[in-house]
Amino acid sequence: LGDVYKRQHSAAAIAAANPAAPPPMTKTLPIICVSSASFLYAALPDDKAIRVKEAITLTQQGKKATWRSLVALEAATLGAGALVGFLTRDGMDFFHALNKPGFAPPGWLFPIVWSILYALMAYCMWLVLRAQGRDRFLLLGLYIAQLAVNLMWPVLFFILKALGLSFFWLILLLCLIFIMAVQFGRQKPLAGWLLVPYLLWVTFAGVLNFAVARMNP
Repeated sequence: LGDVYKRQHSAAAIAAANPAAPPPMTKTLPIICVSSASFLYAALPDDKAIRVKEAITLTQQGKKATWRSLVALEAATLGAGALVGFLTRDGMDFFHALNKPGFAPPGWLFPIVWSILYALMAYCMWLVLRAQGRDRFLLLGLYIAQLAVNLMWPVLFFILKALGLSFFWLILLLCLIFIMAVQFGRQKPLAGWLLVPYLLWVTFAGVLNFAVARMNP
């Protein structure tokens, strides 16, 4: 900082002594001070300082936008799951009355697992959108399609009591999840791997659905 100060004052003295002489060329050195995620640039020309400030502002706005999109995805996905759970809550009495295999988990476990999986799949979708891939909007359509199929299953099983149809519906859901995991993985490998628990849980749900359908003709 002392050298920069001396060079600036030397340049000012030369200009005062010889007004006709062009100002000497001095090398501008950006001095970056990090404080509360902000940057302070010293010895920068005004036009460069303005461009740097604009770039920082755009970066901060972009970060806010990405976090807002994550919150929106999480809220929409979890909200849709909660709404379907609320609408089919009376169907749990039907589920408790069914003959079930020994590996059937307790009823209270289902909403906990599904809440985690909904949050996880929304995060995976956000990772893909953030990657800015060419097919991100097509994959968003695939995400919405599988979510719609997912949310329809409780209606088939608990409300319509169509045990056989709900099993084949889960097979359709499994196919969509598998395609989604592969395509997400091509855009963002982490997003593909994070969908594996979702795939495994729906596989287990399909086995349980099939066993319940066989035990309750």
